[in-house]
Amino acid sequence: MNPASKPSVNVQNHTMEPLRWLRVEEAARTRGISRSLLYEFLRDGKIKSSLLRKKGNVRGIRLISAESLDAYIESHVLPWYPETQETEVADNGPDG
Repeated sequence: MNPASKPSVNVQNHTMEPLRWLRVEEAARTRGISRSLLYEFLRDGKIKSSLLRKKGNVRGIRLISAESLDAYIESHVLPWYPETQETEVADNGPDG
């Protein structure tokens, strides 16, 4: 196939929309937190979730709102302070 006949793809305009709902394992893995911490956020009402299950079933699929999880994490970001200037220590050899 000649290169001129290949279809061109504009990579700059190709975007993937982030997932709005994540399974528990995926939410924990992608945000770098443990599952138990994620369940603690759920228990305390700090993030939103949805439980999908068939009528009459006890078990289902718990989905986490990526937007509420990210907002909660962002609300706990500490301000960054530059480190204080380090004083240079002259190396005068083994005798000091």
